[in-house]
Amino acid sequence: MKRLVLLAALVASPAVAAPSFDCNKARSKAEKAICASPEVSSLDSAVADAYRLALSRLEADANAVARLKIDQKAFVTYRDKFIDNENLVLPDFLARRRDFLLSIDPTARGSVEGHWKSFWGETRIRSSNRGDLDISHWMSEPVLRSWNCGDPQETTPGRLERGALVTGSKDDGMRFERKNRLLIMSILSAPDVETGASCGFIGKNTDAMFPVMSAQPIVAEQKPIPPTSEKRLANVLPRLPAAAFDNTTDGIDETELKQLIATGASANWTLKSISTQKVVISARRPFSEVHLTRTTMDGTDLIQALTFNEKAVSYSYWAVGAASAPLTSHTPRGLRRLLNETQDGSDAIPLSDIPAPIRNYIEKTEQCLHWEGEVSDDGASARKQQIASTLKKLDCAGRQRDEKTLMVQFKDQERWLTLISRTNQFLAP
Repeated sequence: MKRLVLLAALVASPAVAAPSFDCNKARSKAEKAICASPEVSSLDSAVADAYRLALSRLEADANAVARLKIDQKAFVTYRDKFIDNENLVLPDFLARRRDFLLSIDPTARGSVEGHWKSFWGETRIRSSNRGDLDISHWMSEPVLRSWNCGDPQETTPGRLERGALVTGSKDDGMRFERKNRLLIMSILSAPDVETGASCGFIGKNTDAMFPVMSAQPIVAEQKPIPPTSEKRLANVLPRLPAAAFDNTTDGIDETELKQLIATGASANWTLKSISTQKVVISARRPFSEVHLTRTTMDGTDLIQALTFNEKAVSYSYWAVGAASAPLTSHTPRGLRRLLNETQDGSDAIPLSDIPAPIRNYIEKTEQCLHWEGEVSDDGASARKQQIASTLKKLDCAGRQRDEKTLMVQFKDQERWLTLISRTNQFLAP
């Protein structure tokens, strides 16, 4: 009877959200990953709704509509191409796209001033105290960050020439021109010579940006996103290995674990609280408490085991594989662990809560560690030069200096000091 009560409590769950396509026809790994998660399915549906809304907002400009379709195709291409890459966190990737599409401004603009974005980057143009215009502009490879140009933290003065904003010199600069609803960028590589290859090396069809509003419009509230995970813990809990309890003082053997799951209690362990996605289990002596939560990280369906063992807090992760197979140990992406694994076991830190200087430091550290890991004595000369150039451009040699600067800037804020000091530990390959 206790087993039936336990499983009934765990199995009850709300309706599963549907993606924008028929999961029975899913072919790519990305589509299958979307169908495997209610959270990601809902985000995919929200992206589709936002895309239709954005097209309707740009419908007075046929070229803008065509360019948004190209931009959306690039988004889908990168989603499918890099679905197995640790740098692509599918829920975050979809959420950013949804928010961008919802922010597209339905109001026509009369100049280049304002906020402009695309899949590839962002441009902000505003009036300066000098009476002319300032511009902040950056573009980047969307997943690997293998190339970057511009800096969102830097502002450059520009000059108006026949309604377009021009920076730099005539043979080494950039031109930003509004064409109906779009901001079109081009490189000035020689006197009176332009090329649409923004940043000098980005591929075809990346030279257009779309007008965006600074705040997400109210119309974004079309479909509420369900709880982060609606997959049932009860379906996989019997497959959890005893190793998930290794961070407790005495652990648990397989026989006792089976009894605990079947009846809700064993010789030393008791189920304290139950929900559809979470179970709290405590040991009588010596005291330990294990919080088991079914969730999705980096596109992987898993159980997170958060252990409170006297004063120690630790985390382990167990991936859900083929039906009936035991769960296997899993290590999420470093950035996800950095934000998720708080020292006191409290809620994960949302990336949006982190001050911009620290976010920039974390992103820079992640890129530097990636490229430092590419260094090899056996590599081709051109590859070595590319790696060295990228490391220099990122100023990876200055990371220790950056960390010291941040430690001083946030010296009275323990939460951020801890995050800064743990960055290298979690992001190292």
